[in-house]
Amino acid sequence: MCLLSCGPPKPINLEDFADYCTIISRHSPSAGLSETDTVRHIIPQLLWKRDLRYSIFLDPSINLGFLFIPVPDNKLYLISAKDGSDYAEIKFRGPIMAPVIVADSLAILNIGGKKLLVENWVTQKTIWEAELEGDFTKPSIVDGMLFWLDAMNYMRCFDVVEGKRIWDMKLSRPAYTVLEADSLGAVVFADDGLIECYDPKTGVRLWSFDAGTRIKSAPAVSGDRLILATVDGTVACLNMKNGELEWMREMRSAVLGSLAADAIGVYLGTNDRFLKKLDLLTGEVVWEIKTDGPIKAGPGLTDDLAIFASLDHKVYFVDKLTGKTVLAYETGGMLTTKPVVCGNRVFIAGEDEFLYCFGLQETK
Repeated sequence: MCLLSCGPPKPINLEDFADYCTIISRHSPSAGLSETDTVRHIIPQLLWKRDLRYSIFLDPSINLGFLFIPVPDNKLYLISAKDGSDYAEIKFRGPIMAPVIVADSLAILNIGGKKLLVENWVTQKTIWEAELEGDFTKPSIVDGMLFWLDAMNYMRCFDVVEGKRIWDMKLSRPAYTVLEADSLGAVVFADDGLIECYDPKTGVRLWSFDAGTRIKSAPAVSGDRLILATVDGTVACLNMKNGELEWMREMRSAVLGSLAADAIGVYLGTNDRFLKKLDLLTGEVVWEIKTDGPIKAGPGLTDDLAIFASLDHKVYFVDKLTGKTVLAYETGGMLTTKPVVCGNRVFIAGEDEFLYCFGLQETK
């Protein structure tokens, strides 16, 4: 099949594709296992791997049975989640600077830190665009609203489909580095550690919290809790409704990758080579595993496993309840992107230019 760069763009026929992420699981994605659940034996197996021809440094995204993988040369690969085959290659006029946000047929891209594009990836047509003027953060979508930051120190909220402005907010501090949005609020982080939460519908500031130092890694949200990590290795849990601190723990090392959380735990990797699970309610360490390399990518979660990628070239599949390493699979290069979970499949892309697909099966 000729990739789309070989000729004029043609619409993708979605009827040709099954959504492999709709496989029914035992729990809802946010529920996780309770501590009283019986431990299941899940065996990860490599199903296939394919050569991407580029080292991958940005987290892939997944939607409707497609993997969206930003690669160098200003390209976005669309790859089948079923068998790893090429489905499309979309070329842009500048490099993709942040992971792509995908909602149904729309893909939202930061192009060169200069333009935000809302692209219909099915028809390859730009729906609308906006100026970023030198900002490199990833946008967010909540309830049909698109949030992003620009270099003029504004947070913007627009209708994602029509491109109509809902509100703008001039931020009180410059150089915000992370934006996280859900139905409880749009949260922004300043370089000096100030955290501010805004009503996603109106832009009214709901609360603020001073963490004291910069927050570089993407936080996690579980229910009404916001869990974040500072560059000095402090992990904190805030109440999303009022910004009150629920707990704070020192990790003794920086947390460079994003955090992940479910209903009972917080999962993270540290720069001093540890994989950790913290209790969601108390912040106490439930288990930790020493690896052979620093962790710079956030973990992916299934009902039963936390999957970590490491600079020691390995992917660690860890039982969420026991902390036992089920599989440590060695790849051909450093891994700096977050594992993508899709039903009972896990996808890993790394600097060795390969995309790996693992299947998760329960043993009898």
